[in-house]
Amino acid sequence: MPYLVGELQMWVIGRPQRSWICLGVAAQVLTGSCAQREPLGDGTYVNISLLLDNSPSMLAGATAKDIHTLEAATACSPMAESSGLSAFAWRGPPLPSVCPATYWSGIRGGNAHPMAGHPPRAAPCGIACHWSENNQTLPGTDAPDYTRYDYYYLARHLDPPPTLRFDAVQAAAAAMVNRMQAGQTASGQLGLGVWTFDSGTDTSPSPLHQLYPEAGESGSDFAAARHAITHNSPPITFNTGFTDFPGALSALAEQLTPGGDGSLATHPRKALLIVTDGIQDYDGRQKGDTIGPMDNPAARAACAAVKAQGIRVMVLYTTYAPMPNNPFYMYQIDPFLKNPPVPNSVVRALQGCASAPGDVVEADTPKQISRGLQHLLEMAASGRDANGRILP
Repeated sequence: MPYLVGELQMWVIGRPQRSWICLGVAAQVLTGSCAQREPLGDGTYVNISLLLDNSPSMLAGATAKDIHTLEAATACSPMAESSGLSAFAWRGPPLPSVCPATYWSGIRGGNAHPMAGHPPRAAPCGIACHWSENNQTLPGTDAPDYTRYDYYYLARHLDPPPTLRFDAVQAAAAAMVNRMQAGQTASGQLGLGVWTFDSGTDTSPSPLHQLYPEAGESGSDFAAARHAITHNSPPITFNTGFTDFPGALSALAEQLTPGGDGSLATHPRKALLIVTDGIQDYDGRQKGDTIGPMDNPAARAACAAVKAQGIRVMVLYTTYAPMPNNPFYMYQIDPFLKNPPVPNSVVRALQGCASAPGDVVEADTPKQISRGLQHLLEMAASGRDANGRILP
C-alpha cells in the first residue's frame, strides 16, 4: 500500500485512489497542520456515525514487531485448546520452563473462565487478551496466578509497551475528530456519533455501546467526542464469542434516523464509517457462519437496514498482521484471508455491506489506519465516490 510525499495513495479495494492532503492529518498522528485549516466537504450538513470494532481481536499487536513482542511475553497461553488444534500442530518459539508439560486441562466445552483453575497451555498469543483487571499472584508468593493472568495488563506494563491495533484505531478516530472540528465551515455543519461493538459482557450485555453523545445520534462537541474515544477501554471478555457484528449493527440501525440531502441542518446527509478487522465471532461460534467474514444472513440484513435509511455505509478494513504461532488465528481466521480469490472472502463481505465496493478501504499499519479513516471522512463529507464523482 504505497504512499507518496504530500499525497495519499491507498488501495480502495481493487485499484489505487489518490486524494491530495497536507502531510499532517491530525494531532500526534502526523506532523504539520495546513490541511487541518482547509474546509471539509462541500459546505452541506453532514452527520458522521463512527462504529469502532472493540472486540478482543483489536488487541492484537498493530505490527509484526508488536505481535512478536506479545508472543515473547505470553508464551503460556490458553489459545491452543480453544483453537480446535492440538498444541503440537504448530511451530512456535521455544517453551519457557514455566509452561506445563501437559496441554489438556479438561475445560473444553465448559463455561468456565478460559483459565479458571488450570495452568495455561503452551501457545504464544500475539493478542493482549483481557480476562481480568490485572495480573494476580498466588497468595503469599510472587508466582503468577494463571486463573487471573491478564495479557492486556501485561502488555501495558512491558517496557517498551507494544502498540495494539486498538491503540492505532483509537488514535485514528481521535485524529478524525480533529479534522472534523477544524474543517467545518460553520458551527453545527458537521455532526458526529461514536459507538463501539463487541459481543457484550456480563455487566453490559448489549454488543453495541455508545461513546458519544450521551443521548441522540449525533452532536458537535468535538472535545467531548475526542475525550470519549481516547478514554475508551477494551472490555473484559470471556470465551463465549467476541464480535457480534449483526447484533450491534441491527441495534445501531434502530437508533439512526434517515439521511437527507444536506441542504438543511434538520436534513443532514449521513454516513456510517465502520472500522473493523472484518471477522465476526458470536453465539455458537460455528466456523464460516458466526465465526468468519461478516456475510451471513444476519450480517447482510443488518447492513441492508442501515442503507435502506439513505445512510452511506463505508468501511475501514484493518487487516490482520499474520500470527502463524497462534492456533486460533491459523484455524479460525487465516483460511478466510487466503488469496486467491482476490479479493478474499473478508473483503467481499465488507464490499457487500458497504454502499459501494469503492467505499471499502484496506489499511494495515497505524499510519495507514489513520490516513484510511481520513480518506473515508473526506469522501463522506464531500458526497463523492472513490473516483471523485459527486453522488446523486
